[in-house]
Amino acid sequence: MREFTSVLISGLSNASVYALLAMGLALVYGVSKVFNFAYGSFFSLAGYLAWVLFSIGLGYPAVIPLVVIMLFVLGAGADRLFIRPLRPQKEWETLVVIATLGMALILDGVDLAVFGPFLRELPPLVGGTTTVGGFVISNLDVAIFCAAAATIGALLLFLSKTKMGLAIRAVAQDIDGAQVVGIKHNTVFTYTFAIAAALAAVAGILLASRYFVSYKAGWDILLKAWVITAVGGMGSLMGAAIAAVGLALLEAVVAWKIGASLTTFVWFGLLIVLFIFRPQGIMGRWG
Repeated sequence: MREFTSVLISGLSNASVYALLAMGLALVYGVSKVFNFAYGSFFSLAGYLAWVLFSIGLGYPAVIPLVVIMLFVLGAGADRLFIRPLRPQKEWETLVVIATLGMALILDGVDLAVFGPFLRELPPLVGGTTTVGGFVISNLDVAIFCAAAATIGALLLFLSKTKMGLAIRAVAQDIDGAQVVGIKHNTVFTYTFAIAAALAAVAGILLASRYFVSYKAGWDILLKAWVITAVGGMGSLMGAAIAAVGLALLEAVVAWKIGASLTTFVWFGLLIVLFIFRPQGIMGRWG
């Protein structure tokens, strides 16, 4: 029972980060209806930037906000320089997918050239364990869960209480109607891309504090985030959160009982079944 509880707690910790990642991907898709292939590369880059900042003596209180700001600026710049010029084109959605795939390959190439193929390690966010009711809980699991949950809460608060957040929601619901009332959709697209990059930065640092930093890690994360987003319903933040919890707990149990190598197989098997019976996802809709 204690081992099972430990597995569930670890699964919930991962679920919070997966939810953070999937919500960033869902946010971009919900607003622009395009898939951002560079998302995983932002995740990897955040880990490398954090490693550099740690190597010069900074700690987490400085590293996290600095990396988030850098990725926010990078995301905004990438949209302004590479994505916005494509939007007037007739098939701009397809062109954006190709452009973000190119960005991903460039960022991964830069990571490999600068940092090499070796794994980099970040210091743990916190250390030690806490015993509650006879159950031993990792402080790192609790810290990761709280940090990811706080970030998700801040995102939801931003989307519901700020002018830009409401503009993002308006464009996601009806871009033509948003333009009629004076909302600048290009500005909304830029902010959305930048916010998603910032969310990837937080997730990249949190997971790197448990695992390692690798230039290849972004593709695995991108795949997981896509599956979660598809299961939850493309563009649905709430669906992404629900799917992240379910899939992360499933991943933890499968890794515990069967083996970590089969978790991807189980995820995609579940996705295929869901697509047969509910192709729009848990909380998605057609149109």
